[in-house]
Amino acid sequence: MTTTLFGQTLTEATRGFTLTRVLDASPELAYRAWTDAAHLAWFFNPGRPVPDEHIEADARPGGVFRVMMDESEDKRYWSGGRYLELVPGERIVFEWGASGGWPDLDEIPPERRIVCTIALAPVGDGSQTEHVFTCAFPTSMTDEEIASWVAVGMREGWANTIGRLVA
Repeated sequence: MTTTLFGQTLTEATRGFTLTRVLDASPELAYRAWTDAAHLAWFFNPGRPVPDEHIEADARPGGVFRVMMDESEDKRYWSGGRYLELVPGERIVFEWGASGGWPDLDEIPPERRIVCTIALAPVGDGSQTEHVFTCAFPTSMTDEEIASWVAVGMREGWANTIGRLVA
């Protein structure tokens, strides 16, 4: 069975999505926003109380970042990622999720984890950054599984989250 989304058949070429933004910050500052606990508060949902839980960020391959997401009074969960590759001011690659969170990295085999890549490039005099966020579904995931992630609003959720970084 072939799955279509928005009129497009899922193939190897469409097994993910990319969000591109220009940030009013240098690539170094944009990098810190993803890797330094003191700069990760942008991740939180606006209009909700700032969670009391400590933000974690261990910026090294194998290290994690974790933030408590507070979507509503009834929906709170840990989210974040496990860093796979870090090139200061240029590139961040991480598996999306958190131990004991959503998605729960402890429950997902490595070959089935969703991988996110952030490419950072200076724009103009370097005071702005092209921020390219790519989310890739693993090849072991079926089209139906990908459709279920898309159906829960994954792309929109990341777009909203990254929109807070832009602000």
